Amino acid sequence: MPRNRRGTAITPLTPRQSRGISLATVAALVCTGLVSTGGVANAAGWSPKPSYTSTDKGDGTYSVPILRSDVPDISVERVPASENKEHRDVYYMISTTMHLSPGAPIMKSYDLVNWEIVNYVFDRADIGDAFSLRNGQNSYGQGQWASSLRYHDGKFYVVFNTNNLGGAYLYSTDDVENGKWKRTPLGRALHDPSLFFDDDGTPYIFYGSGGTSAVRLNSDMTAIAQDYPNIFTAADYAGKPFIGGLFEGAQVFHINGYYYVVVITWPSGSGRQVAMFRSKDLLGRYTSADGSNTYEARGVLNSNGFAQGSLVPISREDGGTDWYGMFFRDNFPIGRTPALIPATWQDGWPTFGNNGVVPVEGTFAKPIKLSPEEERFEQQKGLVASDDFANDAPHKAYMDEQWTIPDPPTYDDSLIGVELLQNAGFESDAVSPWAGSTARRSAGTRPTRQRGPRR
Repeated sequence: MPRNRRGTAITPLTPRQSRGISLATVAALVCTGLVSTGGVANAAGWSPKPSYTSTDKGDGTYSVPILRSDVPDISVERVPASENKEHRDVYYMISTTMHLSPGAPIMKSYDLVNWEIVNYVFDRADIGDAFSLRNGQNSYGQGQWASSLRYHDGKFYVVFNTNNLGGAYLYSTDDVENGKWKRTPLGRALHDPSLFFDDDGTPYIFYGSGGTSAVRLNSDMTAIAQDYPNIFTAADYAGKPFIGGLFEGAQVFHINGYYYVVVITWPSGSGRQVAMFRSKDLLGRYTSADGSNTYEARGVLNSNGFAQGSLVPISREDGGTDWYGMFFRDNFPIGRTPALIPATWQDGWPTFGNNGVVPVEGTFAKPIKLSPEEERFEQQKGLVASDDFANDAPHKAYMDEQWTIPDPPTYDDSLIGVELLQNAGFESDAVSPWAGSTARRSAGTRPTRQRGPRR
């Protein structure tokens, strides 16, 4: 998603429609008593404008996709009320930013429908020529992909793969909203990695394309300790109508004694869809008595291209847990927009949507009910906070990364303003592919803020 100089997200809405409430505005409302320090409105007459990124309808329902913004490769994590200072369940979401900086946005929500950006994992992925657009190099479509966000024993962890920076990285912090992130290179590529902590605390990363593999990390999570290649592959389920291309984006969850793996597939002649796999043995063939694959499979969503993403737990008053899906859908030219989709479980398997159907702009009841005051406050939140370059965005620890800055190149003034990427038909709503500029670019040509191509 595009960003201004202070790292605030700007959604690709045209024309420009709104700015979310700024921190200075919130402070003013606190002083006048319209907003409590707990973050909710306490004045009955306060009616803020709704968010222009969320599809919260204000009547207890929302439509899908839930955000009018590019949030691909979704990973959602819940911090239970018993484990946070707010004493209510808090949800955080992370996504892909590729070559854009700052990278790996951390989004926060209380109701899973209205979200705001509260932090980034890193200010820069690298300071080299490609990420600085120096000496004829660029990193469009490269960089950071498919983050996995997890909370374990009071710490937050993020793992993601990089296409051109030496593979996967693990980041950790004690404070997901304001803390400094510790960066650990894992030394190799892990396609679409998903971090998972088993019940005994053992950390694994599941990954792969065309098959799902895993690695076990060492106890201090600084290196890979053991490999488990091809726990199961697409070939293991030949003939199943929901098995096809991609077969990636695996995310792992432990629910009622079963390990579930959520995978995006793309069978020939069909749209993108979700397949799920379950087993009572996490490592499948590596722990089964006869070395056979223990994961059974089922297609759980094949409707309008909603696919890759995360399962989301929702606490209920009776002590039980409902599980929803947060999946994205390609919506050109906005990008991959996320959808919160309810699930109906039977015999240990979910069916998403209304009997497997999820209409675009379809409406569902919000899964988490807040007080009327909290609802009004949450509905004005959005991924857009301000589009001013001189704004009041708070200083965050990720901005303090230390890099050795190389000497700047010399500029060829005749090329200042030349676009590095072009799409001649974009303004006229024509669908044209991005292409490199035919102008010869010398070292130091200033970059444009265009978005790179999607895979």
